[in-house]
Amino acid sequence: TRYIGDWSSDVCSSDLPCAMDKKGFVLGEGSVSLILEKDESCEKRGAKKYAELAGYGMAHKSVEFGTISGSESALRDAVLAACADAGVSPDDISAVCAFADGHSTVDALELSVYRDVFTKDMPLFFVKESMGEARAAASAKQAAFAAGLLSGEVKSADGYMLRTGERAQVSADGMQYVLAAGFGVGGSYSAVIFKKA
Repeated sequence: TRYIGDWSSDVCSSDLPCAMDKKGFVLGEGSVSLILEKDESCEKRGAKKYAELAGYGMAHKSVEFGTISGSESALRDAVLAACADAGVSPDDISAVCAFADGHSTVDALELSVYRDVFTKDMPLFFVKESMGEARAAASAKQAAFAAGLLSGEVKSADGYMLRTGERAQVSADGMQYVLAAGFGVGGSYSAVIFKKA
């Protein structure tokens, strides 16, 4: 598996998380700012609420540099901790904005954890397909995308169905909770759950 895409072909086809024929990932840049504000302050200003921060979880499992093998438990723990913090069960989650970096080992680990934790079919969204691998900025973009789904700013998006593996255009109608996942170098994982405001 290559870490950088095959540039002799279409760049857009290089970064295809969870695709068997992926060619690597595309490096990207970007920045995102998320503003967290208390309800009272937001209402006083008459500001639009995009979503509520419902829960957060973080876990770490030390791994040898260059591998993530054995770190499944940390991602699982982060997701379950976020659910517990939000006071919801995993099956209350409507969608996941996945880390999905286009590396087959990482994607396989992430999919196996989600298939273990979530019993229903749900869409996974891969923000990096449109912006490339921008590390911390990608995690913030995933959080902003989750808020966009819940606020109606994002009406629908191309999703990967967790159980069937099919790609489909998924409507954001009816979504109540969206989880955004993030990975850090060395085995750190985080999960943030946003709730419809």
